[in-house]
Amino acid sequence: MNTPAPRIPDGVRIGATLVLSIAQVAATQVHRLGFGEDIGSRAGQSPSLSTPAGWAFGIWSLIYLGLIAFAVYQALPAHRHDALLRRAGPWTAAAMLLGAVWAIVAQLQGITLPTVVILLAMLACALCALFALRDGAPFRWRVALFVRQPIGLFAGWVTAAALVNLASWLPNAGGAAEALRGGAFAALVALCATLLAGWVTWRARAPLAYPLAGAWALAGVAAKAAPAGAWLAAVCAGAGAVLLVGLGLALALAWRTRPAGVG
Repeated sequence: MNTPAPRIPDGVRIGATLVLSIAQVAATQVHRLGFGEDIGSRAGQSPSLSTPAGWAFGIWSLIYLGLIAFAVYQALPAHRHDALLRRAGPWTAAAMLLGAVWAIVAQLQGITLPTVVILLAMLACALCALFALRDGAPFRWRVALFVRQPIGLFAGWVTAAALVNLASWLPNAGGAAEALRGGAFAALVALCATLLAGWVTWRARAPLAYPLAGAWALAGVAAKAAPAGAWLAAVCAGAGAVLLVGLGLALALAWRTRPAGVG
């Protein structure tokens, strides 16, 4: 998978990325203007055991900080014409735009079909950005710190969030609502999230932050499921988190020591 990025003038790409890195944070505060409820409250209203514990959503602060750092890095004069940023930048900007839209809609409506569709589109853009990072170039710590890891963390959490939103919405879509709120369904969602994140980690040669973000989400699911007595979901989510951490560390070590251009 190596989807070509839209051909956008460098100045437009850089400016849009800077603006959107701030706009997506500002969008989460719409409820302070008297419209809707904050996203944390909306997430807490979901009875689905697939939704992580509240503390897991604190990762957004780190994601936003990383994306702002990425936006500043790609705007520096030395990086304006960087080929890697030209490939990944437009997809990252599109994902941030959709993230801002999702935040507004979620505050106004809660988890509904529109938020699910927006988040799936956001996931597609984030994964395109992630796959665009696979270039076989020698390791550069600044690129790793300011480009690969922020995009990896963003894409990793969005991978889990897309499945969680879908799982939270399905019980309200009609039919077998109780079964879709139960532990067996949450276990199935955890299994799907583990398989998807593991496959992406392998195929995209994803930075370590990607599987770690997925593992963090699954740990949150396990933490919510265990006190509710949903042990199957808790075990599946916990095992998935451990597997993603192990896979991420093993592959990061293998790719770090492999000669450039191999694999």
